[in-house]
Amino acid sequence: MLLREKLFKSFGRKRIIAAAAAGNLQDVELLLDTRADLVDVKDNLGRTALEWAALHGHKAVADLLLAKGAHCSIFTAARLGDVNRVKALLRENPDIIHARGDRGTALHAAASKGRVDVIKFLVDCDANLSAVGALHLTPLQCAVAFCQKEAVQALVEKGADVNAKDKQGRTALQLAKAEIRATDQLKESGFMKTDARFESTQRELVERWKEIAVFLLQQGAME
Repeated sequence: MLLREKLFKSFGRKRIIAAAAAGNLQDVELLLDTRADLVDVKDNLGRTALEWAALHGHKAVADLLLAKGAHCSIFTAARLGDVNRVKALLRENPDIIHARGDRGTALHAAASKGRVDVIKFLVDCDANLSAVGALHLTPLQCAVAFCQKEAVQALVEKGADVNAKDKQGRTALQLAKAEIRATDQLKESGFMKTDARFESTQRELVERWKEIAVFLLQQGAME
């Protein structure tokens, strides 16, 4: 391959990954119209444009990539809340319910995005509620870390252990409280005053973490 071709391929790969991660639908569409072979290219972390779109919640970009034939793993399908695709993938290979990606199982992926329908389906298919993923978090702890109140409720209702501990010995309740404290410290530092929208978002997150903490206490979580 000529140097020019290598550079062109590398440039295209970087552009579509960046565009997908940023949710730039127009750029992704233009790149795919120009070079269809970019649909499943991977970055240095081994992630595709579809995986980045799913991680950042850019549904329109994800839908476009899927329509263009992008490969979709069970982890990505779970993050997107695509329960029908999750079902289809499990019909093809039931064992992938226990498979681990770089951030945990499909249940972790669904929990991190609050995909309640997927969570319930996976648990009904015997997904492991105690499986540990990145940072040694269970799916419940993952839902707390990502401030997904409905996912927390669904996992507890399905039997998740509210007092399970992560690698640092923290329970889901302690994780929620730690996030609240961290945000309070940001507020005290004056950092949030530099960005009104950021401050508003953080206030909303704190309120949700407080609601999660109250719910966990009601479900028997120990202080």
